[in-house]
Amino acid sequence: MSLPKSAKTRVIRACLLQAGSIMSLLTAGNNDVIERGFRQAQPKDFRGCGGFSRIEPVQLMKGVNKSRRFRFPIQGLNRSIILPISTLGSVVLMFFLSFGCESVNFFNWQGIRPEIRDTVKLIEQYGSVTSKAVGPAGKIPRQWYRIKWLMENATESELRKLINYPSGVVKVTAYEGLIRKPNSDKYQLLSKALNDTTTFFYYEFGCGGSLMMIGEYLVENVVPISDRLPPLPPGKAVEYNLSDVEIANLRRLYNERIDKKAEYLSNNH
Repeated sequence: MSLPKSAKTRVIRACLLQAGSIMSLLTAGNNDVIERGFRQAQPKDFRGCGGFSRIEPVQLMKGVNKSRRFRFPIQGLNRSIILPISTLGSVVLMFFLSFGCESVNFFNWQGIRPEIRDTVKLIEQYGSVTSKAVGPAGKIPRQWYRIKWLMENATESELRKLINYPSGVVKVTAYEGLIRKPNSDKYQLLSKALNDTTTFFYYEFGCGGSLMMIGEYLVENVVPISDRLPPLPPGKAVEYNLSDVEIANLRRLYNERIDKKAEYLSNNH
């Protein structure tokens, strides 16, 4: 499971500090520096990039005679040679650590609260939208709870920003969250979703699943106006209050998209 962005930032900072401390040891053979460097580099809640618990050099050296503690053989070398090498090594190590601890995401998070952002990242990492019952045992996956929480707790302005998110799983969740709000313009939202023919995501249900477009999912699972499927069970459908003309327009657009789904899929994947 990926860490929330705030936690990732702390891990990266700790990784970089630890890298700097380790490289500084190459130019100093003092054991006090060793102990102090590791302690400063590792916060109390840090478990390392690979999940290892924090290292306590004092515990590792406990019982060893102070006069016989390890001293780096590099201590006697010319520091005018060692310093440039250690500096270059630090830069290279920090570069790889920064990429190993967190991936880059260029989405503009301005106006989105940290708790919403962290949930979005978890939803994106899972990689699919799920029904309430998945698998042979019909268990409720955690993803279903995450999506439900996001739709209930994100504000309208946050959801409107998230319909432009790169991930289709997050995007369709934002659309559904907006549509489920009582005073939302469902016709406008459904029209916009049905006109998106480039975003696909995987929908898990029961023991199977399928690759879907955003508008396809919304028409079949949220606002049941499809004439190709039986109606949804009572209580699952959103009360949409659409006029007959609006339903006819949306249904026509939906059928056009379904008829060309294979074409859209081949063009974008």
